[in-house]
Amino acid sequence: MIQKFVYGDIVEYIGSYNTGEQSIILKCNTELSGHKLKRNENYHQHNDIAYYMLDLKDGREHAWILQDHLKFISENNEQLIIECKQKYIDKKNKENNIEWIIENYKVIDYNQILFLFDKIGYVPNAFLNEGSYIHLMFDWMQLKILFDALIVCKTNELVLEIIRQNEKFFENKKEKVLSLFNEIKKMQNL
Repeated sequence: MIQKFVYGDIVEYIGSYNTGEQSIILKCNTELSGHKLKRNENYHQHNDIAYYMLDLKDGREHAWILQDHLKFISENNEQLIIECKQKYIDKKNKENNIEWIIENYKVIDYNQILFLFDKIGYVPNAFLNEGSYIHLMFDWMQLKILFDALIVCKTNELVLEIIRQNEKFFENKKEKVLSLFNEIKKMQNL
């Protein structure tokens, strides 16, 4: 299989979850090294070509999008890469704070999830090592009840019960969890 796209090319995703959104190519899997290339070999046939890209709308990164799921839109635009990266930084700076998360909790994305994990001292190693979104979502589903309680409950009773029932997991995180609870309640004026 021959590589169709190069750095800076603008493409549209036409795969099974076609949203019509456009992205800009950063790298092809043949240019990647280390664990990411190994990951690709584990999940795709060796002759598959996949790309690492930035979403034009908000600068989010997308990895391992197969070449057959992309349609060429226009040629190399390196300035657009700089603009996309800045959009992403601006979005992340705006949304990675407790006040924004409280107001938009139902629509948070992986950046806010990672931010919340960091606030309680949890490191999602599988996600950080493998880069697999499914690992992050598994961790989120395990901890979502805690974050729901942190945001919704007026007292810390349920939070303390969750910690008690998962004592081993929270043994080094209890103080950070309670600190986050207090920070959230202060912002909610409770």
